[in-house]
Amino acid sequence: RGLMFGVSVLPALLVMPALAVTEETVQVTENMNINEIVPDGIIHVTSGHAINSISGYTGTLTTENISLVTTAEGQRRAIQAAYAGSGVVLGNENTNSIHIESENEIAVLALDNSDVQLTAKDIDISAHLYGLDAETGAALTVDGFDFLRVESSADSAILALAGGAKLNITGKDVEIISDSVGSSAVHAGNNTTNVENSDDLATVNIVADNVTIQGNSGGISAMSQGIVNVSGNLKMQAEDAIVARGGAKVNINTDGAHTTQMDGNINFNYDEDTSGTPVDAYVNVNLTGAESYWKGNTYVSYGTGTPPDDSYLIVKESSLVMRDGATWTATVIEDDMSGETSGHSYTALNNLNINNGVVNIQDTERGITVDNATVADATFNGGPLNIGTKLDITGGENLFAGDILGDGALNVASGAVMNIGD
Repeated sequence: RGLMFGVSVLPALLVMPALAVTEETVQVTENMNINEIVPDGIIHVTSGHAINSISGYTGTLTTENISLVTTAEGQRRAIQAAYAGSGVVLGNENTNSIHIESENEIAVLALDNSDVQLTAKDIDISAHLYGLDAETGAALTVDGFDFLRVESSADSAILALAGGAKLNITGKDVEIISDSVGSSAVHAGNNTTNVENSDDLATVNIVADNVTIQGNSGGISAMSQGIVNVSGNLKMQAEDAIVARGGAKVNINTDGAHTTQMDGNINFNYDEDTSGTPVDAYVNVNLTGAESYWKGNTYVSYGTGTPPDDSYLIVKESSLVMRDGATWTATVIEDDMSGETSGHSYTALNNLNINNGVVNIQDTERGITVDNATVADATFNGGPLNIGTKLDITGGENLFAGDILGDGALNVASGAVMNIGD
C-alpha cells in the first residue's frame, strides 16, 4: 500500500510506480544493511516498532530520504535499541531528510549501553512522549544537520537519564519544543547524588549555530547530577527557563561566544515523591552582547510535600555573567510558603559578574539579593541591591539607581566610579 503519483497524459493516464513502504518491524538480528530491505527508506507500522535492535547487532539505513512512523499503541517506538553492541545508524552525509514519528510513545529510544546515530541535512522528530531518549549508559548522537526539529506533546522532547547516558546534538539550527504541562523541553537526570566522575553522569550536549528551546512549563531541567550543556545563539522561553536540583549542572554559553535570550525564571526545586534531594545545583548562565538578555529571577520551590528542614532549600552555586551590553530584567517573585504540599519563595543569586551590563530590578521594595557581585561599567535600575557577602567594583562608571543594602563588604578599585541614586 504505497504512495501513488499520477501524471495525466491525453488520451491515456500514465501511472508511476508506487514507493515501497515497509509495514512490518525491521528486526536487527545481525549486522545488517537495511537499505536492502527498505530501498526507499520508508517504514510505517501500525503495530510494533519500526526498527528494533536488541540482539547485539547494528542496523544501518542510509537512503536519500528516510521516514519511520509508528502509530502502534503501548510501548512502541520508531527506533528502539537496547543492550551493549546493539545499535541503529540512520543516514549519512548524503541523506537529505529523516522523518521520525511516534504517535503514542517514544520516537527514538537508546537503552542499556546501546548506540544510535542520526545524520541528515534535515531531521524532523515528533513524539507523544520523548522525541530523543538516551537511558542507562546509552549513547544517542544527532549530527550533520542544517535543521533539526524535535517536539513532544506530552513530555520532554530531549531526555538523558541514568547510568551516564549521553545525548549529543551537533549541527546548525536546532528547534526543541515541549507542549507538556509539568515537563521541560530538555531534561537530564542521573538518579544519583555521589558520583564523582562526570563521564558517568547523564548528559545532554547541544552545540549548534542557533538553538531554540520552547517549553510550556520548563525549558531545561537537570536533576540528581544530570548535566545539560548548551553552546550556540540561544533563544529559550518557558515559565521556568531552568529547573534544577540535586547537584545537577546547567551551563549556558559559558564560552562567551554566543548570544543568549532567556525568558523565564530559574527554579531550584525540591520534590519529596520523585527525588527528596536538596535544591542546590550548579547553574551557570552567560549573557554576551547587547542582544543578550535574561528576563526572570531565581527562586526555590517544593512540591508533593515540605522538605525535612530549611537546609534543603539553600542554593550556593548559581552564577550569572554579563558582558558587552547584556541586560538582566529581574522580575518580581511572589512568595507563598504556606502550602503543606507546595510552595515557592525568592532566593538570592550567588554570583554576579558584570563587565558592561544593565540590571533592571522590577521589585522596587525588596530589590534583588546577590551574595557576591563583581562589576565594572554596570548600571542597576529600579529597586535596591542587597549584598550578602561582598560587592567588588573593579572599574568603569557604575550607576546604582536604588540603595545598596545588606551586610556584605564593599570594595571599590582605584579609578572606578560609583554613583548612587538617580
